[in-house]
Amino acid sequence: MRKLLPRVNPHRSVHILFLVLCLLFGTQVLAQSTVQVQGTIIDSTGEPLPGVNVVIKGTAVGTVSDLDGKYTLNVPSDAVLVFSFVGFISQEIPVNNQTVINLTLAEDTSDLDEFVVVGYGLQRKSDLTGAISSIKSEEINRLPVSNVTQSLQGRVSGVQVTSNSGAPGAGTTIRIRGVGTLNNSSPLFVVDGMLLDDIDFLNPNDVESMEVLKDASATAIYGSRGANGVVIVTTKGGSFDTKGKINIDAFTGVQQVAKKIDLVNGRQFAELANELEQNVGNQPIYDVNDYGVGTDWQDQIFRNAPVSSVNLGASGGNANTSYNLSVNYFNQKGVVKESEFERLTLRLNNQYKLGEAVTFGHNFSFIYFNQQNEPGVVGNAYRAYPIFN
Repeated sequence: MRKLLPRVNPHRSVHILFLVLCLLFGTQVLAQSTVQVQGTIIDSTGEPLPGVNVVIKGTAVGTVSDLDGKYTLNVPSDAVLVFSFVGFISQEIPVNNQTVINLTLAEDTSDLDEFVVVGYGLQRKSDLTGAISSIKSEEINRLPVSNVTQSLQGRVSGVQVTSNSGAPGAGTTIRIRGVGTLNNSSPLFVVDGMLLDDIDFLNPNDVESMEVLKDASATAIYGSRGANGVVIVTTKGGSFDTKGKINIDAFTGVQQVAKKIDLVNGRQFAELANELEQNVGNQPIYDVNDYGVGTDWQDQIFRNAPVSSVNLGASGGNANTSYNLSVNYFNQKGVVKESEFERLTLRLNNQYKLGEAVTFGHNFSFIYFNQQNEPGVVGNAYRAYPIFN
């Protein structure tokens, strides 16, 4: 009796081979190890960065750091993580079986400069339709000025800043949109959200930035008070979770009259006075031999005037509190004797966290100044007789 062998279906063989290959491939995929990576992301000052994107390179798989800058993500052991955040330089870090990757992101200053304060928050310059100019603290502190408004001179196009007088501590007149009203053409000043008419009392070292809103769109934010333009001032503050630091800076200098008027001396004055009397038929009244150089009254009223400033600052904070304290003493002698300006300022900015959702603070300022104007002798010095001692 002859035994028949079963026939092998070629299609079924192909199916079996395919299943074997799939099992082998799946085993290799499962064999690929994965690790759980976690860490904390901070900035250059040590403050946590919330909202940082952490993505596996080449994929859309990722996560976002929380309010404390912490993140957790399951990734392949050979993956590369990409960390990115607006205003900071992106970084790529290979995992290499690491389970903890802490990172400090560096600020992209070229990108940060594109954001300005517009009254109701921050906005990118490229998105603005109005005319806004911005000045940072580095530019404000570059020149030794007595008040912060003088730092706007020559730095903002279309804005005219003129000193009211040459007296020490004299204020300035600012015109942003020309003479726009009958009574007052001065701009509106906004210091940390407070609406003011004058900021001459501010210490320039306390200012973080100044934004000048130059067109009529400022009235949409501040109403008719912004019709002449708006100057927004943001003062310096501390940072949470930052080590305390102390800053001391000072400068001193001397001011003097750039050019004095060329006047006659005592002998020349006597000769001219005698000629005047002779021209009207009178006898000479002075013996020119009795007079020499005489008195230059400009030398008697003018002086080399010192100006100095000392600033002491302290800032820092912990997880729930930040602080910024500054003390400044400014003294400016006038080039005319008996004129002087003296100012002492104390400023304290504190912020407090109440849980994760509530942040509040206070801004305390103390200002003392003493101003002595020149006694009005400049005109008399030009008319005084040089023959008198």
